[in-house]
Amino acid sequence: SVTPVPSSSANNNPQPRPRRVAYRSLFNLSTGNDRSLISSTDREKLLCIPTAVMISNHVRWAIHILSRLIDEYPEQTRESILTNIASVPLFLKSLLLIVDADEMAELLDTTLVKHTVVDKRSINVWLCAMLTDTKEVKLRAVTFMKLLSRLTLQDLAARSESPDRYSDKEIKRFTTLREDTFNAVYVMPGIVPATLELGGKTIENISTTNVMRYITDRTIRKRNVFFGLILDFFYAIFLLMGYRLTVEFVLSYQSVDGPDHYRDYKFLSYSTMGIAGYFLVKDAMTLLSLYLTSTKLAKR
Repeated sequence: SVTPVPSSSANNNPQPRPRRVAYRSLFNLSTGNDRSLISSTDREKLLCIPTAVMISNHVRWAIHILSRLIDEYPEQTRESILTNIASVPLFLKSLLLIVDADEMAELLDTTLVKHTVVDKRSINVWLCAMLTDTKEVKLRAVTFMKLLSRLTLQDLAARSESPDRYSDKEIKRFTTLREDTFNAVYVMPGIVPATLELGGKTIENISTTNVMRYITDRTIRKRNVFFGLILDFFYAIFLLMGYRLTVEFVLSYQSVDGPDHYRDYKFLSYSTMGIAGYFLVKDAMTLLSLYLTSTKLAKR
C-alpha cells in the first residue's frame, strides 16, 4: 500500500498565528463535501494559516517518486496513490504555503500535485481561509485557483508513458474530475464573500478563471436568482419611466400635480415611489449582509 505524504510535518512553526474570525460563522456550516473529507479532522487545523512553512528533502523526494509511479504505471498505482494523498487534508494547503516560491512552483508542476489539484477530495475550507489572510497568502490561493482553471488532460498526461493516456476513457475521466472539483469549490461555504474581499485588480484577474466562471454560471442559473435579476430589470425600467414622466409634468405644467385629469392617475407616482423604496431596501440589506460577513468588505 502507498503511505500518504506527511505534509503536516512540513510546518516548522508549532504555534501558528491566530486567524481572524470574520468568516468563522460561514465556515462552521456543513456541506456534503465537508462531511466526506474532514469527518475526523479538527476544523481549526484547516482554518489556521501557519507561517514559515518549509518542506524536507524527504517529502520532496517522495512527491517526485509518487509522480513517477503515476506516469509509468497509471493503471496500477494512480487511484491508490491519490486516495491515500486525499486522506491528508493539509497536504495541498501545506504545499501552497511553502516559503520558497520557487520550491512551491517546482512541486506544483509535478504529476502527483496536478492530479491532486483536480481531485475534489483535496478541496476544503482552507481555501477560503487563505483568500482572507495576508496579501502573500491571498496570492498563493489565487495561484491555486488559476492552476485549477487552466489544467488540461495534456498537462496531467504530459509525462505519462501509457498508450491510452489520451483515450476517450481518460478524457471522460478528466472532464468528470474537473467538474466535480469546480462543484466542490462552488458549494464551499464562504467562497463568494472570501473572493470578493480580494478587491482591486486581483479579483478582476481571478474573475476570468474557469472556476469562477463556473461559480457565477451556477449562481445565475438558480431560479430565485434568475427571477430576481428579471424583476430588477423591469423595476429599473419602470422607475426610469416614472421619473421621466414626473419631470415632464413639472416642466410642462409648473406643478407636480400636473393637469386636473392627471390627479386620477396618482398611482403612477405611488408605484414609482414604491419601486424606489424597493431598491433602497435591497441595497441596505446587501450592505448589512456584507457588514455581517466582513467589515472591510462592507466599507469597500
